[in-house]
Amino acid sequence: MEGRASRAPLRRRLGGLVYRDAARAYGVGVGLAVMPLVYLFREWPPWAIRDALHGLPVVERAGVLAGAHAIYGLATAPLVRQLLASERLRWWWTLPLPARWWRALHLRHLVLLDGPWLAAIAYGTLTPAARHGSAHASIEAVTSAAAFGMLTLAGQIALVSLADRSASWRGGGLVAWALAVVLAVLVPGPMALLLAAPPLWLAWRRLGWPMPEVRARARGWAGGPPVVALARLGWLAVRRRDGVAVAWGVAVQLLTVLLAGLAVVHVGAAEPASVHALLRGLAVIAATVGTALVLRAVRLLHGDRPLMDCWGIDPRHERRARLLLAASGVLPALVLGSLVLPWLGSVGRAWPLELALAAVWATVGTVRVTFELEARRRLHGARLPRHLLWMAAALILVSVAGSSLVLLPWAALEAMRLPSLQRRADAARRRFESARRDDHRS
Repeated sequence: MEGRASRAPLRRRLGGLVYRDAARAYGVGVGLAVMPLVYLFREWPPWAIRDALHGLPVVERAGVLAGAHAIYGLATAPLVRQLLASERLRWWWTLPLPARWWRALHLRHLVLLDGPWLAAIAYGTLTPAARHGSAHASIEAVTSAAAFGMLTLAGQIALVSLADRSASWRGGGLVAWALAVVLAVLVPGPMALLLAAPPLWLAWRRLGWPMPEVRARARGWAGGPPVVALARLGWLAVRRRDGVAVAWGVAVQLLTVLLAGLAVVHVGAAEPASVHALLRGLAVIAATVGTALVLRAVRLLHGDRPLMDCWGIDPRHERRARLLLAASGVLPALVLGSLVLPWLGSVGRAWPLELALAAVWATVGTVRVTFELEARRRLHGARLPRHLLWMAAALILVSVAGSSLVLLPWAALEAMRLPSLQRRADAARRRFESARRDDHRS
């Protein structure tokens, strides 16, 4: 008893801090959300909403209630996360407090937050049974209300537990919550209670340890946030330290779109085959210039590589980040050309496909060049003449073949070489850095 009494002030203190943070962060948003509800209840009072729901067929009522639970879960997700995973709680989790104490604290917070919602559930299910008067109807109403309340608490805890997962996982949790509500409407009340008991028990167990940070894990086919972070780092390095190169690259791409637009307008209808060939060549030029962004970024960040290696970057993440950065460099020509050229003439509709094929080839090829130059310790050497020859070879190949599809086998061969070239580049860099550190120590 003394232990429980000594932890009671701590419980009140943590509750006050968490609710104060939640009120500061979302108080205005909650107030704005309540105002339309006040107007709704004036025009359509709660008893009218209750009677309208009970007057629907059971399948339609299940769909409406499932949608209402899903909307409520999305609307309260930030508040629930503030209660269960607040910054205030991280330090307190290091204290030797039992898991049941944390479960009781979090469950109390959730019940206080969901008080109006739980009251609405009880009002919508119990009052019709009270008017009916039979014991069977009362038992069914009580068990149904308990099941909906249990599913609400379990669904909210599940959404916070999936905060570090991908969007598909979080969406799946929300869909599972809605489907459980549908089943709870379709089956009798006692069976609905049995259906809701296991999810609530699992959620209760989950409250016994800290909730995860948002997006703490790397997810997604592209590698997740590490890939995006590395690509953004390269983009910021080029934009802030070599803005002139970015401006020139964008200008060249806009010039290619302008030339393509002039060709489509003036000779597109008379000589579509010639204009199509010109579009293929301009697409190769725009893709080559745009993907060169990754080469500039690698050069600028090369001096920080020892620090980046200390982060423990996954080689796959680095490779995908370079591919993403190189592909994003072609966006000016892709966006502007896709919006303007099809509107100028029917021949211009081929621009997005031609540019996409050229961008695939140029992206893989430019990233291959970055790893090759790192492996040879020639990253800061003159590269423009060889880059122009590489682009001229692609132009000749496309012109002879009469299609940009011929670039895809070339890109596939380049992609197969990327992992081995990256390993060579990492080995060369680490060997050089180790020798330099040894010389420094001596």
